[in-house]
Amino acid sequence: LIAALPPINSVNDVVEMLNKRPKFDDKEINLKGHVRVHAISRLTRDFFVPQTTHLVLEQKFSQLIRKSYLGRNPKTATFKRKLNQMRSIIQNQDLTSYVHSESNSNASSMAISGISGAGKSTATNKILNSYDKVIYHPKYQLLQVPWIKIDCPYEGSLSEFCESFFIALDKRLNTRYRDKYTADVADLCLIHAIGLIVVDEFQHMNLAKSGGEKKMINFLVTLVNVVEVSIVLIGTPTALHLFSNEFRQARRASGEGSIVWDKMAFDESWDDFLLELFQYQWLESHTELDEIFTHLLYELSQGIPDIAVKLFCLAQARAILLAESPNEECLTTGLFNDVFEEEFSIVKPMLDALRTNDKTALK
Repeated sequence: LIAALPPINSVNDVVEMLNKRPKFDDKEINLKGHVRVHAISRLTRDFFVPQTTHLVLEQKFSQLIRKSYLGRNPKTATFKRKLNQMRSIIQNQDLTSYVHSESNSNASSMAISGISGAGKSTATNKILNSYDKVIYHPKYQLLQVPWIKIDCPYEGSLSEFCESFFIALDKRLNTRYRDKYTADVADLCLIHAIGLIVVDEFQHMNLAKSGGEKKMINFLVTLVNVVEVSIVLIGTPTALHLFSNEFRQARRASGEGSIVWDKMAFDESWDDFLLELFQYQWLESHTELDEIFTHLLYELSQGIPDIAVKLFCLAQARAILLAESPNEECLTTGLFNDVFEEEFSIVKPMLDALRTNDKTALK
């Protein structure tokens, strides 16, 4: 199962894999303004600058997937015995007794918490998609699913989470497990050699409907300790805080540690990010990045890449709209301030909370 995975990536491989830039041609600056606005919007889809956190995330995912397969080798005689034994545990016994017991599971888990717009989901999707979605082993008649990603249903319960799992697996394998509903998540993880389950938007999980966090924790830790599937939870800090006490007690529950995905620091990484961004101007008068812009954009976006890129795009579109001559079609501090005040009023309270580090307001 491990041998079927792609080679382990070097840091350079990861940077190359995650790096993304929009198509840009100087000739497009000669196009009409209303056409150029469409070209500018490429930045929101195709601009991604990898940060150190992204490299760490790729390494952790790589380890989590491979670790989960260490005890699941279909070549060995013990594999089928273990499969049947685990099925028996899952179907007939109280799984809660296994949650805090000693386990020889090689699988592990981690949590990623952070503010929206920092690039958690984008980086996660790009990293996961570097692995095959399904690998067929003809010798063992085995369909291996290295990873599966589930977006937590809004106000979702544990049963709705399981249904999302069936839907995701059915899409991947062109099966109809959701219709049968007799198979359970743990059983399918074994049958299809699932290595990693990533649960995104975990803050949507409704703990009251799920029977409380204890029930949810028992379910997830069972997958790690008994079924040997690695788990990654992604969500806001508030949601994951609910689980910290229970999750920490569970064996291997924080095996890979947690990543707190904060805003970008105001250092050379922010400078590099803006230097890359400022190359993509579809304006008749190019504006050079200087210290004033570097400080202003950080102050307005609070180091959230998604906000910075959108602000940069909207400012260019506004410059094209307002300019009465080619010289006036440029970026200015006043323009950035005006666009931010008018276009980002919805997220302004969140950014103000980040700016003042107001913990209560941030929650």
